[in-house]
Amino acid sequence: MPSLPPAIVSPTELPGLTPGDLVQFQIRAQGPVVATYRVGETEIERDAGPPYEVRLPADGIKKGDALVVRLESGDQASEATFAVHVQGEPADNTLLLLAAAAVGVSGLGGIGGFWAIGRMRARPRAIETADAPQRLTSWAQARIDAAGQAAARQPAPTPVVDVGEPGPWGALTVIAGAETGRRFELRGERELCGRGRFCSVRLKDKRVQDAHFVLTPDLLIFASTPDCPLSLNGDDVRQAQLQDGDRIRVGATELEFRQAGGAARAVAAGTPPHS
Repeated sequence: MPSLPPAIVSPTELPGLTPGDLVQFQIRAQGPVVATYRVGETEIERDAGPPYEVRLPADGIKKGDALVVRLESGDQASEATFAVHVQGEPADNTLLLLAAAAVGVSGLGGIGGFWAIGRMRARPRAIETADAPQRLTSWAQARIDAAGQAAARQPAPTPVVDVGEPGPWGALTVIAGAETGRRFELRGERELCGRGRFCSVRLKDKRVQDAHFVLTPDLLIFASTPDCPLSLNGDDVRQAQLQDGDRIRVGATELEFRQAGGAARAVAAGTPPHS
């Protein structure tokens, strides 16, 4: 009996696909699959195994371009094409089409299905650690409100004296991983770190969750959910007090924290260095 070509199970349609969106695909095949993603004739990414996902470039996509997904399994191949809309600004939210990337090997369909269900259940739950829900919700809403007010504000009719903004209270530098050398200044009351478009410290590491961890000016770091692994100087932590030079590892990325200007730390009494 001839083998069937690999195919995308979901999503089968992407009506609102825009530059910068992240898309995950569930794939059905009878053997190992290599997925190649391209826009026009330009290859932008390739996956030799799950998760099968791709983030469209935020710029350089022209009207009429499409995302083409080519699947190859042995001597079988297939392609799927999804239109990309470039008019207007994409919404300030990552388009994450949740589909566990699973390959069902011939004769092992039951095992493949079980693996897919387990992966879906392992995705981050709603934020529930300590007061993280209130912190993240209010922080994200404040950013959205500020962005809306800035867009609606008209230019001032008279010159405005720039008195400057407060300097950063710290910085993160990627010292290991695909983005080694990249540096992020920390200025806000809540710095959300992850892969999501709403993050102020936005990483491309596929093993990092959309909202992975939070940093605060009092040098507190905490995981967004129990399903967000976080390592500090080699120790697994859920919440900890940062020190200048600490190393943070999430996924395959390691970052070094530096406190700006050696300012005094506001450490809550009785808070252990790492917990």
